[in-house]
Amino acid sequence: MNQIMHFEDDPPPMSSGSSTPLAVGSLKTNVISTGSWILDSAIGLGGYPRGHLIEVFGDTNTGKTTLGLHAVASCQFEDGIAAYLDIEGTLDIHYASEIGVDVDALLLCAPACGEDALEIIRQLSVTESADIIVVDSVAALVSRTELGRNTIEDPFAQARMLTQRMRTIRATAATHNTTIIFTNQTRYRRRRQWGDGTCSPGGHSLKFHSTLRVALSKSGMHNGSIETFRALTIKNRFATPFREATIAINWGEGLCVCWELLHLGISIGIIGQDTCQLTFMGYRLGSNETESCSFLRSNPDITSHLYQQIGVYPRLEHLYARIDQQLNRHE
Repeated sequence: MNQIMHFEDDPPPMSSGSSTPLAVGSLKTNVISTGSWILDSAIGLGGYPRGHLIEVFGDTNTGKTTLGLHAVASCQFEDGIAAYLDIEGTLDIHYASEIGVDVDALLLCAPACGEDALEIIRQLSVTESADIIVVDSVAALVSRTELGRNTIEDPFAQARMLTQRMRTIRATAATHNTTIIFTNQTRYRRRRQWGDGTCSPGGHSLKFHSTLRVALSKSGMHNGSIETFRALTIKNRFATPFREATIAINWGEGLCVCWELLHLGISIGIIGQDTCQLTFMGYRLGSNETESCSFLRSNPDITSHLYQQIGVYPRLEHLYARIDQQLNRHE
């Protein structure tokens, strides 16, 4: 799949960017929405900053790939070009299309080794062939030295590979305004007696060069298909770090739109909170969040009226598009 991509031999000339003096007041950070209004608010910018490196990591089955696909869908919704490096080889095209990804316009690649993956990332940034690049995942990157040996003799080969190339990737991403999202896993540290007992593969280079790091962990199960997760911004160079958000994923459809609507309506006062009921315009949604989400999913007219009232609030276009898509699917 590497041969279907063709890049220019000579990169385009660098425009006047970081080398040109600019007034601080003229600097503005453009963002790509995460697909979740709650997570956008926790990040503080309204989404992932363009031209920077982001790391999304967590335990298994915590929604890392789902957040990456939602970022791709948000970029395509704004007429951007998205690239997806499927290092693990486990991308579900049907699930991606259900989330809202235009799979026909998606640049999909499965590199043979870690060096090829990092070179593809650099060339996509230099040639400005993609506005966002999702690498899934760092833990699956294997260097050429490891592939050429029957036994793993160098446990630091992956960290050395990332350290040698991460500076170049960060510089090209900033120059050409390319957002790169790395998904990563967690490992447990042996003989750790205090502090955080987990770490992420790949060494410290990715941690240092990332502008935003989001840690995902399981929060609880609400029914057979909807599961909630805790997202913590443990590093944020543009806003206050260590801000927490709770997101809900409906397996098979992506981030739960009704969950987003419910929390958004409660936060701005559209949905009332009585002693034992959540109400909206005289309708009893339910006694808890699970029943309220089920009521909204089974009553698309009320759900449509709810998000029309929320329509006066800015930066929710991506949420409206996903609501229209899911409401039409359930009609």
